[in-house]
Amino acid sequence: MPEKKGLDMDILKEIIKIMKENDLSEICIEQGGLKIQVKQGYTQPTHAVYNVPIQTIPEKAHATAETQITEDSSVFISSPLVGTFYESPKPGEEPFVKVGDSVKTGQVICIIEAMKIMNEITADMDCEILEILVKNGQSVECEQPLFRVRPKA
Repeated sequence: MPEKKGLDMDILKEIIKIMKENDLSEICIEQGGLKIQVKQGYTQPTHAVYNVPIQTIPEKAHATAETQITEDSSVFISSPLVGTFYESPKPGEEPFVKVGDSVKTGQVICIIEAMKIMNEITADMDCEILEILVKNGQSVECEQPLFRVRPKA
């Protein structure tokens, strides 16, 4: 019997499981020409959907967070992907950063878990952590602000 091409049902089941575990109403993944968009519980969109291409991040690779400038010269470091925010490498260990910490460019500031892959998020500038905007274990959206920081000259 010829092999079917397209979406592996195990992957779809895993996506649905992640949606339920993280209380997500919608998820959109695009990779290698294949786009998967899963919605549940409503028929009309209730929020803006960002069309951000998802890149496969190899294990041990670093994702760089996106920044947005505010009026008081502080900036937000935002999540580059949808997932679960973790403040430390393992439960019970010290967090990567705390309020008041000085951070160097390329330093790991948190982990975003997406589809059981732990993505290290790094600072894209030297800065001081002014505020941590999410809690450990919280689900985050793509482009959601994670930290408010003050860039260093």
